[in-house]
Amino acid sequence: MKRIFIALGTLLVVMGICIFSIRMQTKNTQYLLDSLERIQESFDRGDWEQWQQETDKFARDFEEKTRIFPFFLR
Repeated sequence: MKRIFIALGTLLVVMGICIFSIRMQTKNTQYLLDSLERIQESFDRGDWEQWQQETDKFARDFEEKTRIFPFFLR
């Protein structure tokens, strides 16, 4: 019976880690997509200063937000 509880506990831990990582990836991806949307809006308005700031911010944020994505590749 003890083995069943250990197996169930391990399964719950792995499931929790998977759910956490999927939520983290989804949140970071949505953040980057929203950032791209802001870049597109400022470009369409012709607000070049805002566009440059958003583009620079996206370049910095991209490295930070996608730092762990390679761990999920095959």
